[in-house]
This record gives sequence, structure tokens and C-alpha cells, in this order.
Amino acid sequence: MRAPSPTGIAELDDVLAELAERARTVLGDDLVGVYLQGSFALGDADAESDCDFLVVTRTALDDQQWASLAAFHADLPHRAGTWNRHLEGSYAPVGQLADLDSVGQPWPYVDHGHDTLVPDAHCNTEVTRWILREHGVRLAGPPADTLLPAVPAAALQARMDADIPAAVQAWERQERWFAWDTRYAPATMARMWFTRVHGTVASKKAAMRWLATQPEGRPWAALLEEAARSRGGPYDAEVTAEEVAAVRTFVREVGQWAAGLAGDHAHG
Repeated sequence: MRAPSPTGIAELDDVLAELAERARTVLGDDLVGVYLQGSFALGDADAESDCDFLVVTRTALDDQQWASLAAFHADLPHRAGTWNRHLEGSYAPVGQLADLDSVGQPWPYVDHGHDTLVPDAHCNTEVTRWILREHGVRLAGPPADTLLPAVPAAALQARMDADIPAAVQAWERQERWFAWDTRYAPATMARMWFTRVHGTVASKKAAMRWLATQPEGRPWAALLEEAARSRGGPYDAEVTAEEVAAVRTFVREVGQWAAGLAGDHAHG
């Protein structure tokens, strides 16, 4: 009897099975488990999603393990296929994963579509931990919720108090905009605002649907609906100055909402 599909996409399931098998071969007893987090764990993946994985290890990779896994990731995106070019993830020591004080420390990381394994803190966040513990898809190892404690809502909200202003500044610095940017900016800002309000994490699409129903978000419902509808469309299609201006204004408004909440908290 065939095991249930972890993603519902046969090609991607095969790529992930190879990832898990390579991790077992290279790490041996140092492997704790292999998991999906991100949109596939949250149940809202689509044609624009990457596949976020986390390989949990007993200790940090040694030089030989790093080299062997780096060779695997150097080859994977250059093969024929589609989903082999859409993995993104990290190799996380279980002790650091279980310790919120370790947030921000670099882990071996491969970016979406890239072929190098580099030290980076991209996955070492409160958001990754929350998704992994609450919704992680197990490919190998024990249930994810046995590996780390619950992430407090206050920790997620405090992270958004830092991440939302940083995101606003990053989009302000963006000089050239393509169609992908006008989809991605509303989606990520909506999700961060959802987390700031609720102290939990939603998928980008779920966060946009939610925000479009809220008093502060109703004026932006058309923009949010278009960002969701056009997911999976052309990456580098040209966009109009008016479209960019609308997205920039939305991004700034989310920053203002967050600043207001942060100010209320500081004076509360």
C-alpha cells in the first residue's frame, strides 16, 4: 500500500523522498527528522509556492557532512524537472531549534532555486518554529511538536514589531518592480499583519482573505484579491506606475497600523 502523499504532487514527493534519503545516508545517527514547513505545511500551496523543508540534526553539521549535502544541493536544481528547482530550507541542530534564544543564528541554508548551501539565519525564526510545531509535515523522524516547545504569541508579535518596519523600508528602497513584486508585497505584508494581530501564522492567501474582511483592510480588498488571483502568473511582466504606487501605499499603511499597535502597547 502506497504511503499518503505529503504534498499531493507526485514529482515533488519524489524529490522530497530523495532529500530525506540523502539526509539519512549522509547524517546517519545524527539525523533527527525531515519536515515540511511553509505553505505546504499550512495547506495553501499553489503554483507560486516554493517547498520549505527543515532537516533537524542532533548536532551542527561537520565539514564532511556539509560537503556531502552541499554536493547534493549543487546538483539538484540543474536536473530535468520542475520541483527540484523549488526547494528551500535549512539544516537545524535540534538543541538550537528548541531554544528561542537561538533565533537568528545561522544554519546551513539553500535558497529557493539556488545550488549552494551557505550559513544563513533565514529559517531560524519564530515563524518557522511556529509553523513547524503546529503544522509541520513529517517526512522522517518523530512528530515535529515533540522537538520544540510552543512559540508564545507575544514572541511572534514582538518579531512582527521589528519585521514590519524593516519590510516597509525594503519595499521603499525597491527601484524596479515586476508583476511578482506587486503580488508578493501585499501577500507578505498581509501575513505579517495577521501575525501581529493574532500571534499565530497564516498562509499568505489566508491572510489576504482575512484582511480583505477587516475594517482596515476593506479599502484594499480589490488589491488583495488581485494579488491572490494572479499568483502563479508571469514573474517579470511589466507593471504600471499606478499599480506600483497602489502597492507602495498599501505597504506604508500596514506599517502605520503596526506602529500604532506598538505605540499602544508601549503606553499600555
